[in-house]
Amino acid sequence: MDKLKARATTKKTTIADLVRETLESSIDNEDIETKHYHDLITSPVESLVKIHRKLHSNLKSDSYTLNLPEIKFIIHYCYLAYQNNSGIISNEYLIILVLFTTRLIGLSLETNTEFDKHYVYRCLDVNEGSLDNDLVTLHHELEKKCNSFSSEYILRPLYSDAFNLENYNQDDLKPIFSKERLKILLPLVVKGIIYHIGKGNYIIKEMATIQSSHRECFSVANLDFSIECIGNDHYSDELPYLYFIISGANFTQPIDCKKFIALLRIIKAKETDSLDMYKNESDGVKIYFASRHNDKVHIELGSFRLIFSQSEYQAFVKKLEKSLNTPQLQEQVEAFKLMYGDI
Repeated sequence: MDKLKARATTKKTTIADLVRETLESSIDNEDIETKHYHDLITSPVESLVKIHRKLHSNLKSDSYTLNLPEIKFIIHYCYLAYQNNSGIISNEYLIILVLFTTRLIGLSLETNTEFDKHYVYRCLDVNEGSLDNDLVTLHHELEKKCNSFSSEYILRPLYSDAFNLENYNQDDLKPIFSKERLKILLPLVVKGIIYHIGKGNYIIKEMATIQSSHRECFSVANLDFSIECIGNDHYSDELPYLYFIISGANFTQPIDCKKFIALLRIIKAKETDSLDMYKNESDGVKIYFASRHNDKVHIELGSFRLIFSQSEYQAFVKKLEKSLNTPQLQEQVEAFKLMYGDI
């Protein structure tokens, strides 16, 4: 009350007028944020490009910090990516999104900020009486989660605005929605936009960066494999390309970037030991793993199929991962995930 009196005296007005002015200003700000969010959703590709530039800028000014409508934009398209996907997913994005939700629960309880507790707890399958232990269990289970069905359900509280982010002190939200975490989610945002409105080629062009040509090669079971980036560092007005090329005695089969990223996604998910042993699919790529009825591993890359023994498959994965661990190729694969989307 003393602060209100002091501020009213400074502004040479009454306390009642000051309160009314503050409330009106708050309503105006809400209207501005609502309009901003609507503008972002209406032009998603242009909004994505601006958000990408902000997140990758080294400048520290407020104009390069994401505001609430932009954070909601990211959440919106992350959710749509899971809603429209029925295949295998990479859990790295889901872990960050659920972390947002659980940190918001903690902040809400700490600051006595109202949220839709029943809905949030139901979607996360946690109980108020054992909340701390249940959240630890939830994060542990996320390490093995690799399908979109339950992932979409877990994200509903964050997507549905069950927390009403406008009710929180924005300085308290900054550590939760950190620049580093939001930056990691951008390939998932790209995937959500492509699922929702298409325009994949337009997004690829807008998100493309300058890449130098590079190749990593290995051999397994009389087959030669190469991961090849065709750079655009000498022709910056052209797009870079990434191919996974399979060669045998009498053939060469290039696999496009989207299928290659999907292949990496399934292989990584298999390492959690939570995949079905028979068939796993993502973006048109399928892997039929060995079982007691079939000792072979079948990898379908569109109309092209690779057939490995279990030992050959293990050698293939080991050599593939070794190639991907080279610093230059590692960065290039991440750049192409941003262009084509990832989930």
